[in-house]
Amino acid sequence: MNSFFINGKEINPPLILAPMAGLSEKILRITLFEMKFVGFAVTELVPAEGILRKTLKIENYLNKSDVDFTALQLCGGNPLRVFEAASLASELGVKFIDINMGCPVNKIVKAGGGAALLKDPQKAALMVEKISKNLKITVSCKIRSGFDEKNINFLEIGKLLEESGASMVAIHPRTRSQMYHGRAEWDHIAELKRALKIPVLGNGDIITPEDAKKMAEKTKCDGIMIGRGAVKNPFLFKQIKSLFENGYYEEVTFQEKLNFLILHFQNLMKELSKENSLHFMKVFVGKYTKGMVESAKLRQSLSLVKDPEELLLKVLDFKNEFEKNFFKEN
Repeated sequence: MNSFFINGKEINPPLILAPMAGLSEKILRITLFEMKFVGFAVTELVPAEGILRKTLKIENYLNKSDVDFTALQLCGGNPLRVFEAASLASELGVKFIDINMGCPVNKIVKAGGGAALLKDPQKAALMVEKISKNLKITVSCKIRSGFDEKNINFLEIGKLLEESGASMVAIHPRTRSQMYHGRAEWDHIAELKRALKIPVLGNGDIITPEDAKKMAEKTKCDGIMIGRGAVKNPFLFKQIKSLFENGYYEEVTFQEKLNFLILHFQNLMKELSKENSLHFMKVFVGKYTKGMVESAKLRQSLSLVKDPEELLLKVLDFKNEFEKNFFKEN
């Protein structure tokens, strides 16, 4: 699978971290990019109204440290308000805006944003057009197959978005009514790729490297966007890259997982406040250590820790104990 370009910027490898609430935070993005696991990333969904009403700060989602390889994902139902939020982002140096047109959550849909835009393709197109024609900023969109089974309109909306100035479209091939249930219809990715000239990203049901290879071969998509599968196993990106380049990949050792965990946590402590770094460390430690020997005891011991440095020390002790036992057995 080859790299691709968005407005002259090469995305290499063509693997993208998907937007995920509370998970695709900037320190994880930076860590993945530093290790050359991803070529691009998207922030979690940011409501345009929150930015305009100053209840949310763009800098908390995206700053100079990863602005060159991350899109700020905006969400809203009013094209003018989304444009105004994009304008503020542009003034702060944001180079990529991704408009969420697929979030199935009731709160977002009732406000006219996310998957609600699938029901009004003209409004969705206007949203893209206002930004692409008036701001020096790259615009992409994330869509679904349609709002429900009776309204599968990804081809219509994809073509309109391209005509309106979108530089890339990512598609999660489920309907809004499906939420995250059932199998993703990868045929929809293939159809959209054939219909558009701009890059098309495939998203949905990528849990193993083999899944990524099958999606690429079946759909001919330009890139693959991966979400929760990559949070459980950040090395999934590395394994996919190896499978494409070498025809094989190696299983990730517990040592590699622990080394990545420690690097991520050290970056969290450098960039965030104690309270915020501790929060994310507790979120990710459960995902990274799942399946490791004695890891349940580690997670239990960390539940009451109130200082990030103490948490990191406990993880380092766990790593040292693991390595001591590993070398003793081998």
